[in-house]
Amino acid sequence: MTNMNKNKFKKIIKELIEKKGRHTELISLYIPSKYPLNEIISLVKQEYALTKNVKSKTVRKNVTDALEKISQQLKLYKTTPKNGLAIFCGNVSEKEGQQDIRLWIIEPPEPIKQRLYWCDQKFSLDNLKSIIVEKDVYGLVVMDRKEVDIAILNGKTINIIKHIESMVPGKTTKGGWSQARYQRIRKELLNNFFKEIAEAMDIEFKDKNLKGILMGGPGMTKESFISGNFLTSETKRKILGTMDTNYTEENGLEELLKKSENILKEAEVIKEKKICDKFFKLLSINSELAIYGIKEVELALEKGIIELLLVSEKMDDTKLEILEKKAKEMSTNIKFISTDTREGIQLFELGGIAGILRYKLY
Repeated sequence: MTNMNKNKFKKIIKELIEKKGRHTELISLYIPSKYPLNEIISLVKQEYALTKNVKSKTVRKNVTDALEKISQQLKLYKTTPKNGLAIFCGNVSEKEGQQDIRLWIIEPPEPIKQRLYWCDQKFSLDNLKSIIVEKDVYGLVVMDRKEVDIAILNGKTINIIKHIESMVPGKTTKGGWSQARYQRIRKELLNNFFKEIAEAMDIEFKDKNLKGILMGGPGMTKESFISGNFLTSETKRKILGTMDTNYTEENGLEELLKKSENILKEAEVIKEKKICDKFFKLLSINSELAIYGIKEVELALEKGIIELLLVSEKMDDTKLEILEKKAKEMSTNIKFISTDTREGIQLFELGGIAGILRYKLY
């Protein structure tokens, strides 16, 4: 799926998420690739007959009208498209007693694997959402002797899923304890802390289909943890590398991500950050090769001098279609930028559109 198509696909899903039925009258129909259409048409007829038994006159009419609309659309296809079909239809009117039967028919960019017919107050979208989930998922861990933060990097978003604080005291003895006794207690508490971290990593990272794990933190604590007999061999094999960071918690995770750029060079978050960093660097030095704003971008597009067009995923759809068309005519590359990163938020605050030029506009 191209970056442009993916962005449009995400917007369709967002639109469908926002639609709500006043009753159980929104139909979701997933047709797998190569599935016989005649069987689906028969299914729709069966559901139509069953709906005739619904007590509520309003619900009955809305569902049967939706089924009729779906049936009409299916007749336009001779065979099921290569990747199947996802059809959504129902009364999405926000006012009780009024009808607004809407239909969305989608040929997804990846094959649908499971047939589904579902009628509810909202559309069933999990099958479509799974298509746009970033394929590269990483585990992130930052730790020192006081605390640890375990997180998931999914696409461009860091989600902290576990924070653990230790009971390990500082190096200075307290009270009347001997140095040797104090060190034994301290070592035991540190071992318990490491065991807790290892157990949490096994639990939190299980079934996440991680591409790898990155570990960071101040000092040598992370190395002592990894070299010790705490992690299972399966989890240990997933560790791609360690990085020294000045912090733990959220700042430490951001620092770990930045320092792991070479390891994660294929991850979408790094690609996006690099593009934004290039634009903002040009902008900060008052370079005339960085522009932003609708008027400036439109003029540069007309002249065909934009090397890369940066567009926020939150930009208005109507204006975006015009810009996409012009960019295609001028063979200009487009990169959609999410607001999941600080750089993405900055771009959105600048108006949501910017360009890196091949040469100066004026």
